[in-house]
Amino acid sequence: MKPLNISPRLSRDFPPKASYLIGVSGGRDSVALLHSLFNLGYEKLIVCHLNHQLRGRSSLADARFVEKIALKYHATFELESANIRALAAKQKISIETAAREARYKFFAKTARRRKYKTIFLGHHADDLVETFLLEWNAGDFNAPDR
Repeated sequence: MKPLNISPRLSRDFPPKASYLIGVSGGRDSVALLHSLFNLGYEKLIVCHLNHQLRGRSSLADARFVEKIALKYHATFELESANIRALAAKQKISIETAAREARYKFFAKTARRRKYKTIFLGHHADDLVETFLLEWNAGDFNAPDR
């Protein structure tokens, strides 16, 4: 495996010994991000997964898969479920928007409860935003406006 070329700014701005949330969907990008962070010495991570309930048993399998990975790294696992189809219909928004808003609310709620201020999120090239770090003041975070 090729060694990671990481900017010194990452460890300066986000010290490995600090505590962080990480959103993990079970997809290859978020799993690779989790793996990379642990390999870089980030051990105080809480793995957060939102079950969107969009794909029946497959959604449950994703949640179990993410929990298994969290256990492998001895990380705390936070799981929440949301009926995204019902949220989208009730709010008259797209499923994608409802899912994003539900994830952000879950992350914000978890961050406030745990008193964490930073979450690592991984996105693939098909998303509007590629891999990025989202930092917020846990008390001020709200889902993006529609």
